[in-house]
Amino acid sequence: MAYIRKILGAMPFGGQLNEAQSHKMINDWIKLGYKEIDTAILYQGGNSEKIIGGLKICRDNNKVKVATKANPQKGYQSEKIVEQVNEALSRLQQSCVDILYLHVPDHNTPIEDTLKGINQLYTEGKFKEFGLSNYASWEVVDIFHICKANGYVLPTVYQGMYNALTRDVELELFPALRKLGIRFYVYNPLAGGLLTGRYDFNLQNEEQPKGRFFASGNAGWTNQWTKAYQDRYWQNPYKYGVQNVMEVVKKTYNEEVTLLEASLRWLFHHSQLQDNDGVILGFSKPEHFQTNLNACSGGPLHEDVVKAFDDSWDAIKSKCPKYYR
Repeated sequence: MAYIRKILGAMPFGGQLNEAQSHKMINDWIKLGYKEIDTAILYQGGNSEKIIGGLKICRDNNKVKVATKANPQKGYQSEKIVEQVNEALSRLQQSCVDILYLHVPDHNTPIEDTLKGINQLYTEGKFKEFGLSNYASWEVVDIFHICKANGYVLPTVYQGMYNALTRDVELELFPALRKLGIRFYVYNPLAGGLLTGRYDFNLQNEEQPKGRFFASGNAGWTNQWTKAYQDRYWQNPYKYGVQNVMEVVKKTYNEEVTLLEASLRWLFHHSQLQDNDGVILGFSKPEHFQTNLNACSGGPLHEDVVKAFDDSWDAIKSKCPKYYR
């Protein structure tokens, strides 16, 4: 069985979770023996980074490994990259992060200029590993070889969208990453909450629970995020896929296994993840923390459930959102 890392997703910090709730979650995470925390300059306008930096244990690199992501909205020109990462380090109250990602491509800035700034930060000791997120496979290969030709730090980790019903990364990206020795970290393991089973597709949109798909000011989601997630997942093929899997899970396990648990177990036992790949787990409510972690510890799924996921993916794949931007 492959060793799959678990990474604490910090996107809810400063949004759905206040500072005290976030700090408790981080402490509980560390007590369980986990170290990695994933944030971004974009998350909650920098408040996620501030909350992490406000907890003393997070400033101990031996106990906690923090990753953050540069934001193209602040500029990917070399001097802008350096400026925004230094600002992020200030919010995190650290001199160095473990992983620095380029969050999404900036198609208006030559990648050579961006990589020059990235390597400057690396030589200054501002981060240990270089990561990419939301880049197409050809862009990953291009970046890798530009870095290699210039003696720059090479990318060693990629963060991408992957779950039981969203497998676009498998066709081209995974072979490229394996060839280059780049590990893969999953985001959206539950399709933004669609695979939690909390949504009833027979209800009108205004009757659905508030959250990522249906914005609520006090839930930490904006209309911009809501539209992005509705465009990504709130589509008829996904609704069919979720309903199909839910029926098979219920028939196979009665009430003993939820759709959420089955979806996480699929990632850990039936996906194309390999040793040292990882799954980023975000918890929008404190009560989700232990429940979702427990779900990750279950064994392989019954073959009927695996087939249901595969059949649903076959129905979805032509409409699946692309893993790159």
